[in-house]
Amino acid sequence: MSKNKKVTMSDIAAEAGVSQSTVSLVLNGSTSVKIAEATQQRVLETAEKLGYANRKVAHSLGRPRKIALVINGLNNIDPFIDAVNGAHEEAWANDYVLVTFNYRHDEELAAKIEAEINGGDYQGVIYASSMTRELSNRRVKTALPTVLLNCTLQSESDLPAILPADMVGAYKAVQHLIEQGYKRIAHLTGESWMLATEQRLEGYRQALIDADIMPNSQYIREANWSPKEAHLQTKALLELPNPPEAIFCGSDYMAMGCYHAIAEKG
Repeated sequence: MSKNKKVTMSDIAAEAGVSQSTVSLVLNGSTSVKIAEATQQRVLETAEKLGYANRKVAHSLGRPRKIALVINGLNNIDPFIDAVNGAHEEAWANDYVLVTFNYRHDEELAAKIEAEINGGDYQGVIYASSMTRELSNRRVKTALPTVLLNCTLQSESDLPAILPADMVGAYKAVQHLIEQGYKRIAHLTGESWMLATEQRLEGYRQALIDADIMPNSQYIREANWSPKEAHLQTKALLELPNPPEAIFCGSDYMAMGCYHAIAEKG
């Protein structure tokens, strides 16, 4: 990598064959989810090899200076971004401006955001996670009306939550393949610690079982949401003595790697 180019978490994720979410959690020392020791080590070694500088910005104890991030539309590549767009549109349709905060596991920044929300002219809060998961607690606390997006809270189970239908979506995708006459169906999964991975895998298994097809562990490969890893795992699937007839990918990014591997095989 060029010495003039600043190394990003995306660079580390691509090199290590993991998602950017995993890189963020590891480098920020988050304990909110359990990540395999081997994966953590691989991320740290990759970050060191690429020369990633993880510097904490010092903040004053007084009221922070503010910079507004104004975006003319967000690209809907990620379903989570699509959800954020929807929140912005619905808020504006009802004469509200949606203000977005991201503290990225920085406790000092989270405290500043908490003070801003509780001291400002806010009518409610959408507390969101970019990855579907159960949170042990809410870091930014407020008494304002709150809705959870893409997450649940152990400590506040009564809060309304908007969650993706990961299991149902996976079930329908695999059911469609079965209806086309395929029986040997493989699955490229995301990282095993993610709730989305667990639920999509469950939907995949259930669709096969309901069609009297026994799930085959050889056809289930962890590809870490990474096109690079999906490419490698698809090549391995295609080299099996009895390769799959179809492959269900847990994300569009993994499908890209899968397509390339299939094209290389002709």
